[in-house]
Amino acid sequence: MKNIKLFTVIFLLSLFLVAVSYQNAIAGCLAARLTVPAIVSLETASEAGSILKSIGGVIKVRTNYKAHTAELFFNDEKTSVKKIKTTLRKAGFPAKRKIKYIKISTFLT
Repeated sequence: MKNIKLFTVIFLLSLFLVAVSYQNAIAGCLAARLTVPAIVSLETASEAGSILKSIGGVIKVRTNYKAHTAELFFNDEKTSVKKIKTTLRKAGFPAKRKIKYIKISTFLT
């Protein structure tokens, strides 16, 4: 019986630590959708995705050539929307002005 109680306490403590670590991992992170008219094919979507992934602080990227969008999950303590848009523009993928912030949970599945 004593072992079961000890196991239960250790298990619950482990769950708590995982939850705290998870919260710290996404603290300071944002998810955004950019409209990038130059993303018109699988090739340009892949190229834009590679450019975005090369930016320090960008964690995950998804591009959609049919919708001409790039969705990204990034740490806003390491990069900014301005830097992301500037990098895209310099590479020939200017993003439209309006940025839509989306739920972070979109990237956690």
